Amino acid sequence: MRIVKGILIIVVLVVIVHSLATLILGRMVDSRVRAIKRQGMPVTAADLLGPPTPDSENAAVLYDRASAEQGRLDEQDKAIYADTTKWRGHRRTDPVLWAQVRQSLARRAGVIDQIEAATRLPKCRFSIRTGNAYDLNTAMFRVYARMRRLSQVLVANASFNAEDGNMDACVRSLDLGFRVTHAFDGSETMISDLVKIAVVTMPLMHLNRIIREYEINEAQARRLYDGVSALNLDFDYARVLENERVLALSMFDSIRGKGLPPGEWQPPLSWYPWRVVVTYPGRPFLYGWELSHLRKTSRQIDLVRSAHLQPGGSAAEVAAVDRLVKRPEFTSEPSKMFERYISAQRRTRAMQHLAQASLALITYRHRFGGYPANLEQLRSRLGWAVGGDPFSAGDLKYRREGKGFLVYSIGPDRKDDRGLKPYDRARSETGDMIWTRAF
Repeated sequence: MRIVKGILIIVVLVVIVHSLATLILGRMVDSRVRAIKRQGMPVTAADLLGPPTPDSENAAVLYDRASAEQGRLDEQDKAIYADTTKWRGHRRTDPVLWAQVRQSLARRAGVIDQIEAATRLPKCRFSIRTGNAYDLNTAMFRVYARMRRLSQVLVANASFNAEDGNMDACVRSLDLGFRVTHAFDGSETMISDLVKIAVVTMPLMHLNRIIREYEINEAQARRLYDGVSALNLDFDYARVLENERVLALSMFDSIRGKGLPPGEWQPPLSWYPWRVVVTYPGRPFLYGWELSHLRKTSRQIDLVRSAHLQPGGSAAEVAAVDRLVKRPEFTSEPSKMFERYISAQRRTRAMQHLAQASLALITYRHRFGGYPANLEQLRSRLGWAVGGDPFSAGDLKYRREGKGFLVYSIGPDRKDDRGLKPYDRARSETGDMIWTRAF
């Protein structure tokens, strides 16, 4: 009897301590969240999306229609056009395959027309549930997958038309490939920005090949230059971290309330004991974890804001970003994701500036009969802006080679290999990011 009484006393004490810990830590979390909201920063998933947009001004409506039509066509012809490595270069060697690809892409003319109409609208807001972070992330991934698929259509169409001799159609598709990225503007989370990078990398990589292999007239070069220059790769690092904090807050709320991320998938009844364990006994630990996360992310945001970071700016600013991502607040997982995020942004910005330089060089040759001696001469005589190297905060490297040119960034390893060692991210982070043309 004495043992039972002792056990009961211990259980009562544990319950009291648990309840007090839950109450105190919960109030500390609520207090910190209210303080964040008073500063005008978002704290809920609904805050990330902003007010609704009228359909007449909303590009997302047309993107949804284009995506639905694209999905229907893919089911019909199994997307024979999608893998360009299977048919590129076979115009003469496999005319049957070439005709199939031509028909497949011709059926998507309406899809491309809808994409073009969407890029002319001022806003883009997809219809997404905002009950919690899981719903938001799931819906966002679906939207991003659809946009990536539409970008693949544009790139395939550009490659086909270049090889088929219709450079105007090629340029139109590449230009649209750059302009669809406005669908991601305003999201400002690491995931949305990384998907934006992935989407814009596809037309940039194909533009690199087009510049190497095909003749481009001055008007075509200007259209592509304008599309490339319009890419918004100036990510607001502090805003991104604020929005990532919102997603984390919403996820904590979801786990605390239901034990598992909610959404379309519902766990079987056998999971119910686990849900009970998480929702009640685990609450103090979740509150403690959330409080620790809030303190850390707030510190990260303060550090970024105090550094006054401007992506792709001066050498001092590039060095400031490098120092920042090495601080303890950013070096642990998953915080290290921030360093990878900045590296991906720099790689894409380098490609953007290399595209600007290459298209400006082609235009310079059309106007003046040859390539300039250096990039300063290119800028002064042509009057086009050409960005610098985001990995060095200096200028891109450029030289004339034979009848053509070579322009490059020193790449993520920050080592100048004089354009002799091409960068290949699939193998290593070494080498120079090179764009070249032999004529």
